[in-house]
Amino acid sequence: MRFWLFAGCALAAAGNVHAQSIIIGAGTTSTVQLSLGGTDALLVEAGGTLSVADTAIRWNSAATDLRIENHGLIESVAPDGRAINAGGSVTAPRYLTLSNAVG
Repeated sequence: MRFWLFAGCALAAAGNVHAQSIIIGAGTTSTVQLSLGGTDALLVEAGGTLSVADTAIRWNSAATDLRIENHGLIESVAPDGRAINAGGSVTAPRYLTLSNAVG
């Protein structure tokens, strides 16, 4: 399943797409809010955690192939917080592939 992460990096390096590929590894906790869109890719490995005091993932831009693969934990610890918030004034279609496995 890591093929798409590699492909995204290769396209970004070629200058055709400005995508970011983020991996939160096993045993790692990130408390930094992420802003994703376009063809970005996020992988949270089993035992990895994205735990943010606000919205964990902000999705405020057009996305042609945004991918989130979660084998760990993605959470907002804020009261009434959101793990993923799609907002902004984007009127273009947004495409998301979300795979939420048991972590």
